[in-house]
Formats: sequence, structure tokens, C-alpha cells
Amino acid sequence: MWSLLRRFGALSAVLLIAAPAAANADQPKAFGLIPCAAQADGTRFCEGSVATRVPSFDGQPLDVNVALPATDGPAPLVLIMHGYGGSKKAFDTREAAWLPTAHELAQRGYAVINASDRGFGDSCGSLASRTLPDCATGWVRLMDTRYEIRDFQHLAGLLADQGLAQPTRVGAIGESYGGGSSIMLATLKDRIMKTDGTLAPWTSPNGTPMAIAGATPTIPWSDLISSLTPNGRYLDYTVPKPKQNFTPRGVQKQSFVSGLYTLGNLSGFYSPPGVDHDSDLTTWFGVTSSGEPTNTPPYDDLISTFVRYHGAQYVLDGEAVPNAEAPAPMLLSSGFTDDLFPPAETLRFATLVKSLYPKVPLSLMYFDYGHMRGQNKQADVDLLR
Repeated sequence: MWSLLRRFGALSAVLLIAAPAAANADQPKAFGLIPCAAQADGTRFCEGSVATRVPSFDGQPLDVNVALPATDGPAPLVLIMHGYGGSKKAFDTREAAWLPTAHELAQRGYAVINASDRGFGDSCGSLASRTLPDCATGWVRLMDTRYEIRDFQHLAGLLADQGLAQPTRVGAIGESYGGGSSIMLATLKDRIMKTDGTLAPWTSPNGTPMAIAGATPTIPWSDLISSLTPNGRYLDYTVPKPKQNFTPRGVQKQSFVSGLYTLGNLSGFYSPPGVDHDSDLTTWFGVTSSGEPTNTPPYDDLISTFVRYHGAQYVLDGEAVPNAEAPAPMLLSSGFTDDLFPPAETLRFATLVKSLYPKVPLSLMYFDYGHMRGQNKQADVDLLR
């Protein structure tokens, strides 16, 4: 989401500095496309561009940065997901005040993937990157499990096949929109959602089994239906019931939804209305902004689409797909004063995890931060870091 958070200065951190790389060692090209340059501390940075975009599983070109530790060989991998309307961050730039930079993670021994989501940045979002025919349908899909989530899974698999990442030691971190993607990655854990909506084992392009080992979704959504059109039916001491988030229909957070729609339309690439049923943000915006009654066929269709493809809660509880499985371990964090994605988005999800899979390691942290009206107090941010 748009970030009030970037107004805050960079925070200091105590880092474990990896040993310098061997002198004059040949540097790899990430994905065989992006040249990597050694840094003064021995870490490597592979900065992607429009010219070095990486084709995803369906050919969608993705603009990707990769950071590598000083040591050679496969490293544990961290996926960093950005907020709505944003794009990949530079080597020493934080996605949010409480998240580490790619450089910091590389210094700690991690490989890092930092990509622009499809439809944003130079992943067909900017006009300069919207080349044809590869960007003909490269629009925003609102973190569709079959597309944006699978993009990150595909990139992780490619890096594992290259011998730069450990296939089952993959972490996912993000904030806001990126928090929603990291919670979905952890919910899928070792599975992908194919374009037909069915689940399949997550393997690299060469067939290596892949898995998320842990995730830290911060100020995330677990269900866009409830976060953007809440109906007030969830009680914090209860286990959420099937269909509870949209029975009855809720009320749109009009200022937030309007602002987000405008932000994405200005900074990214939306599907033309009526062209792509499953990614028609303009039509969706019209449906949810039209007011009551909400028990109409267009609204029902939109609810069905969001349940199937845009909510970790529905993958977890089996509503979206059968044969739900336990998620990866998570640290979930929300702001008590966050009006966009309030604590219900993590507490409801955590309660469901604990009721279904009580042995899954899961922790919660809540304080005064996040979207408006969050204050992002320094002591709280430091504690989360």
C-alpha cells in the first residue's frame, strides 16, 4: 500500500558480517541474465533492468534484483514483497522501517529476491517497460494466488536450480500488500496454485521440491473481502466460521478503496474493463462502490472470485480448495491503530491456524504502527526489527 512509512529514516542494526568472497572469483549471473557485482564487504548485488527481466512461469517478464552473501554455494533465501503501487527496492533501501534491506540480509548470509509484482514497476507497470507482446496481458491481478504468488515461487525455484538458493529454506517477508503475499506463501508452504485453481506440489523448473520455511507478514491482509468491506461479524474470542466474513455483505472502506484504486491505476497497469474477468479491477471498483443492495449477481461473482484466488484464510480453511494443509511457521504483526488492515486480519487467521493445526509455531505482535492512523513509534519498530 502507499507508504507513510518511508518518511522514517533508516534504522541502525547490529549485523553479522559474512567472510569476504575469494579474490577475483567469477561472479554469477542471477537467473543467467542479471550480472552480479561484488561489494566492498564481499556481498554481491545483481541489479535487474528492463533489458534483463526474467520470464515467469507463463512468460510474464519480471524485473528482479538479487542479493547474494559473500560465501559461495546455496544460501537460505528471503523473498521481499513490496506494498501496493510500489516496486522492487534498491540494495540498501528498506521496504518498510521495520524490515531489513537486501544488503543487510546478504551480510547475514542470505540470498535475497526483490522483485516488482506483475503490473507494477518495470514488470509491465511503467510505460517504458510495457513492451509487446510480452506485456500484452501483464496487468495487476491483485495478488492472485495463481499469478503474483506463483511468480515468486517460480523465481525462487530458478535460483535454487542455479545452485544459489536452498530449496526448502525459503523465507517470505513483506508489508501491507506484500504482507498479504507473504501470508499466502506461508499458507501454501510447499504447494502452488495452478491457473485452473487447483493445487499441486511446488517444485523448481528442474523438479526440485521447494518449500517456505517461515514468514513474517507485517500489517497484512488475510482476506481482502473482510479488510476492504468488513461486516463486523468476527469476534476476537471465537474461531471464524465459513463464509462469516461476507455473510451478510459488509460496508466498503470508501476512502481507502478509492485511494488504492487510484494509486494502482496511476502507478501500474490495470486490465481494460471487460477484458479479463478474474483481474477486472475497474469493474470490481464500480461494483463495490455502487452501494446497496449488495446481494446482486455481480457482487456474488466478485465474492466468489476473491474467495478462490485472493485470500489465505480460504486456502487455509479449505473454502477455496479441498485438502487444506498446515502452513509454515509465522510471526504475524498488526497495528492496533491501523484502519486499513486492522488486527482482525492477523488474529482471525492465527486463531484458525491454532484451531486446525495447534502444533504449527506461530507468534503475534501488536502495537501502534502500520497504515493510517498508525504512529510507527520508534521503540515499537525497533522491537519488531
